[in-house]
Amino acid sequence: GERRLIWLEGEEADCIARTEPLLGEAVFWLGYGPAQYSPLPAAKALQRLGQECDTLVFNAFSGFHPDAFGALAGTLRAGGLLLLLTPPREQWAAYPDPDRLRLVAQPEDADQAGHGFIARLVRLLAGDPALSACPPAVIEPWQPIGTERELSGDQAKALPAIQRVLHGHRRRPLVLSADRGRGKSALLGLAAAELLRQQPGLKIVVTAPSQATVQTLFAHAALSLDTRVEQVAGLEYCSPDRLVQGDSQPDLLLVDEAAAIPTPLLEAMLARHSRIVFATTEHGYEGTGRGFHLRFKRVLDRETPDWQELHLAEPIRWGPQDPLEPLVFRLLCLDAEVDAPLPPSAPSWRQIGQ
Repeated sequence: GERRLIWLEGEEADCIARTEPLLGEAVFWLGYGPAQYSPLPAAKALQRLGQECDTLVFNAFSGFHPDAFGALAGTLRAGGLLLLLTPPREQWAAYPDPDRLRLVAQPEDADQAGHGFIARLVRLLAGDPALSACPPAVIEPWQPIGTERELSGDQAKALPAIQRVLHGHRRRPLVLSADRGRGKSALLGLAAAELLRQQPGLKIVVTAPSQATVQTLFAHAALSLDTRVEQVAGLEYCSPDRLVQGDSQPDLLLVDEAAAIPTPLLEAMLARHSRIVFATTEHGYEGTGRGFHLRFKRVLDRETPDWQELHLAEPIRWGPQDPLEPLVFRLLCLDAEVDAPLPPSAPSWRQIGQ
């Protein structure tokens, strides 16, 4: 039920060659790599959200992109390996990381972006429990959710809440928040299937940053209804742009990976649809991830003050003792909570020039 990180240091070509015997069945490859694994640049990593893999290869020679690393580490399922390819640790901080180009106005200023972040990564990675290949000392073996137990405890509590959005009062949206790997997408799919079983004439629309994002949702819905994905009647995908521009009026709108959708689009959905479930990553790196919490929740307070939030805490994609998630949180400060600043007791004002 656990996952591990394997740190491959050296020359890039050598590191890539050393990944071969370690690759599992489903491989997500970020950065430069062999064509057969369909490598993606870090900027397109969000296409993989909502999916799962057995091996995640992160080629840091193409740039250590923290957003992509944080988001895709959560797609790695139990028993999987995260392969991190880097220059030798003593040279990595000084390596001309291509990702620094995002941080400077001119390419020639890349050296001024600083090396502290990578130096800190090296310090935190060395000796972390997630790098240990020793088997865990676990008394109770981890059991993945399956035929005997279809839902986690958190999911079981959230399922009737989703149903209440459809059957209860209008304008009471539900926000499902969780860290990665808590089964939000699966839960939405199972909930949609249950509602369609009860009312076969329903129209349920799913929206998300991309259609690939909702593969898991549709797969769980089809499995629950004992049919193929393309034959699930009453459940359809619509892109956020088309949804807010068209005249579709579904009975229920499910918004998956809501934090990866720009806040203005979420506001437009809220204005047009009265029965909505938003699923969002709690500690996310989806570009506008913080926008959901800082801006959109204020919109919910103003427009639909009776909205509700449920938090899913129990991991499903891996076991509760998994060491990789705490490591990713430490590396990227994902569990940092910022205190609100105290209001000044004697404010003063001054004009600042350009």
